[in-house]
Amino acid sequence: MAVAGRAGREAEFRRMVEGSRTIARGTKARRALRDLGLGTDWTATPADGESVVRELLGGAVAGLRVFVQCSGPEPDAVSDPLRAAGATVIDAHPYAISLPPDDLPGLALVRASAAGGLRALTFTSAHAVHGYAALAERAGIDTPVADGTLVVSVGHVTSGALGSYDIAVDLEPQTPRMGAMFQALAARLTG
Repeated sequence: MAVAGRAGREAEFRRMVEGSRTIARGTKARRALRDLGLGTDWTATPADGESVVRELLGGAVAGLRVFVQCSGPEPDAVSDPLRAAGATVIDAHPYAISLPPDDLPGLALVRASAAGGLRALTFTSAHAVHGYAALAERAGIDTPVADGTLVVSVGHVTSGALGSYDIAVDLEPQTPRMGAMFQALAARLTG
């Protein structure tokens, strides 16, 4: 909505959303829509892409245009099955990140992790994992997490990204939320 506003098209975008079937991937997304004065037609429980896909594929999607706010890199677990079922999918990747021009702090983090200088390392998104791996590659580090460092993932999508780099996840909360992740980490560290 903010991007549409900056482009001078907020009212038009709002009308389009109001005239569409709106699915929220969990209560956080539903709350964000509500805060914008927009309703939802259905909320995924659990808050994952697979639930959204099941809901959408429960009806006919061939020929429909579906806008998907992606939570990870392509190929997206929501977009690809919808495309395969004949929908026209428009992807948005608001969480895409690029390496900063000054990558010294990030490189210092990777080096400290590889050297065993960290007790725990948290990852809150698949994009963060890919950025971390890119920094490790830039530094020429093949094993960016030393044995004994507790690797903590916010949820299964992020854990999957870590697994793609052969980084084992030691801790993942039952509820894929940052608050739950930090509570689980605190409990583990305090024992």
